[in-house]
Amino acid sequence: MNDLKHYFSSISIGVVGVVFVYVFYGFYLQLEIENRKARIDERLGVWLKNEPNAYSYVVHEGCMLFRSYQVIHKNGEDLFFDMKLYCDPEESPGCDAGKRNILGIFEEIKRISESAEMLDVTYSDIGYPSEVDIDWRRDTIDDECFIAVEDFREI
Repeated sequence: MNDLKHYFSSISIGVVGVVFVYVFYGFYLQLEIENRKARIDERLGVWLKNEPNAYSYVVHEGCMLFRSYQVIHKNGEDLFFDMKLYCDPEESPGCDAGKRNILGIFEEIKRISESAEMLDVTYSDIGYPSEVDIDWRRDTIDDECFIAVEDFREI
């Protein structure tokens, strides 16, 4: 009888230990997500402080396939140009769908930070994200994505 009690006590302690580890791992993951978001907000503050009045840049983004478009920010508005075609959402509704300005890229980075296993962001000296590398699952092949901001120029 004592052996049976000892056996169940050992199993109970093991189960409690496993639950304890999982609970604290969950707290750690949540804390890590909050820390990622705080770092992103900090870099967003740098960008908002240094943002020029007028500028242009090219965005390359994708996963297996990618697309490129130019963004011109002037007078508080963003104009999107496919690499071959001007996009005027008033004339062609939806032509700018999914295209992101720099604030949109920051929002996307925050969203990604909640679920990607690996997120590596490089920021420019004035604060915008110049390179974003995402790996949704480390053990899955070909699920990597990226966003790159290039040819940034004040105009």
